Amino acid sequence: MSKLEGVKIIDAKNGEITKIQYEGDTYVNVGDDKDDFKVGDIALNKEDVMVADAGNFYKVVENESFGFMTVYDDADESHSDILCHADIFRNIVVGFRKVDRFPEEGDYIRFTDEDLPDWIRGDKHYEVIRIDFWGDPRIIDEDGDDYDISGDSYDVFVKVEDMSEEEEEDGEDISEVKPKPGDKIRITNPVMTAGEYDKDDILTVEEYVPAEGFRMEHVIAEDTEIAILMKEFEIIEDDEETPPFEIGDKVKLVIEDGVYPRHGWGAVDNGEIGEVTYVRSDGVIKVDFPSQENWSANHNELELIEEADIPFVIGDYVVPLPSADAYGITNTDMNLGKVVGVGDEGIIRIVIVSHRSFEGSTTFHVKSRYFRKATEEEIEAAMTEELSVGDYVKVVGIAHFEIIDEGTIAKIIANKDDEGDYKIELLDGTDYDYAKPELLEKVEISDRELTYVKAGREINHNKVGDIVRVTEGYSGIREGDIGVVTNEQFDGFPKVRVGDCEYFVEVELVAPVETRVDMDA
Repeated sequence: MSKLEGVKIIDAKNGEITKIQYEGDTYVNVGDDKDDFKVGDIALNKEDVMVADAGNFYKVVENESFGFMTVYDDADESHSDILCHADIFRNIVVGFRKVDRFPEEGDYIRFTDEDLPDWIRGDKHYEVIRIDFWGDPRIIDEDGDDYDISGDSYDVFVKVEDMSEEEEEDGEDISEVKPKPGDKIRITNPVMTAGEYDKDDILTVEEYVPAEGFRMEHVIAEDTEIAILMKEFEIIEDDEETPPFEIGDKVKLVIEDGVYPRHGWGAVDNGEIGEVTYVRSDGVIKVDFPSQENWSANHNELELIEEADIPFVIGDYVVPLPSADAYGITNTDMNLGKVVGVGDEGIIRIVIVSHRSFEGSTTFHVKSRYFRKATEEEIEAAMTEELSVGDYVKVVGIAHFEIIDEGTIAKIIANKDDEGDYKIELLDGTDYDYAKPELLEKVEISDRELTYVKAGREINHNKVGDIVRVTEGYSGIREGDIGVVTNEQFDGFPKVRVGDCEYFVEVELVAPVETRVDMDA
């Protein structure tokens, strides 16, 4: 970056500036240690040079192409010579201390997600500027926008300005841990690899090299000859190399009272039971819970459970026992329910499939002891009662002629025939088949969702180049606008361009990219 604007001089002595303030942070003159500059320092230019006047302030940064420290002059060109005749100012804040709690206004967060959008950095601490009406923390992102972080994974930090007080109070040394020979490191942000290492590689430190002059702080790893910068890796514990869970394991979320999950709560509740779907090389365990899929967990937040410990599993159909009349809705008037979540202490989450008097798809948390598994006859009877011509259904088995595949969304076009089969049709009307009621699961599809299904897409699956209609506008893009998808997906929404505006919004499909005739072949 070129010269800094808004630097305030707050202290000087004998004609020399001793303390400045920039963007709310205080920096002090390091004096005789000015040759030991670091990334993040501020340099006060003391001599007029080409496109860099004396008296201008510049931020010490890393030259991303070659990995040395420099400043960028007023022409936005790397100009490391300025550091040879500059006073160096350093932020007096020692650093950040991680805390295990929900963030509060004034706290700082650092994102831990592996894939981040362009307007968020994983190596930066962002200040929580407020907690919104819904209780979600908000920050200012790299585009200068107010950003809701509720759907992201992050660590929470407090800013520490006096290490001695922190150490006396907590007995905890918050100074940065330096790698030492023998430490294991995981590559998280490879920069200048020269083909010797890649992201997620685990290496052993052979030598730690501190910063000196223009040289960046770095390590040399065993079996490599290239400097690995500090920002390229994280130090890991030995037990992080072998996560204790495997794909397919059933696990229960066990967070201690008062402790905040490492990657945030998201939509899950403590005690939920889910299935491990992926174990990342960095030790993060991905779990599909009833309330949220692809949830990120640390191994100490999960407990392995045996199938025998679970009275019901997700997907089971249940009917109420007489004791369920203690409930107002999920009582013996309910013909059939479906388990969509398994929680702690015998609690299950069910959605009503068939009911004598209640209509709706509301989810209920109930005690499992008031229910039993439904028989095949009870499932068939309940499904039969609920299906009629015009209903949309999902095929959950093998249709009669095997024309319509399992998992396909279809439409009922004729009631049961003499064999007890419904006639079903593909949504584009190109073919039909027959299926018994137990092989069909009624689904509710909105007109918006139907645009995807008719195009042969999964619901909300957008592709770059699709023509779409905006169903919920935002930031200059209005409901009803027609636009083109420029980015396939983020947080469930595609990025859409309408005129000069471009943002992530909810849409319905108008013309799939494969059917457009206005594009070059």
